[in-house]
Amino acid sequence: MTHIYLMRHGQAGPVANPGFPDSSRSLTPVGFNHIKTQAARLLDRAPDLARIYFSPYVRTKQTAALVNNVFNAEFKQVNDLVPGGNAELVLDMLSGVEEEILLVTHIPTVSDIASLLLSKNIPFHQGTCIKIERVDAFARVGTLAWSMDP
Repeated sequence: MTHIYLMRHGQAGPVANPGFPDSSRSLTPVGFNHIKTQAARLLDRAPDLARIYFSPYVRTKQTAALVNNVFNAEFKQVNDLVPGGNAELVLDMLSGVEEEILLVTHIPTVSDIASLLLSKNIPFHQGTCIKIERVDAFARVGTLAWSMDP
């Protein structure tokens, strides 16, 4: 059995001005605190987490880095994890991955990936993390093991 963890980034600040790109929004102090708490809880629930993949947006990099401070896992930016990214391509990338992996991404991408694997919609608040169990590393379906809100 293999496990995929999906996490939506922590609470981010608003867009500062009209010329400020959404991709550069940072976590708020509340967001930092929630993700630090989630990372500690995740260590208890996913002690074998080996990979953390995240979108190139600042808030997901920060979220992933806070989790990685606890795990010291393989740490990789994946462009398909941006908001509106291609969930099918993400699942293609995960095909054959046997290590436990955390994907840190955005709405709607996180919901799209979960829906493809679970055939149902899962609510993702900022900082929500879920665990999906697959029978093997090539399965494109899974079952929801748990959901954890900050």
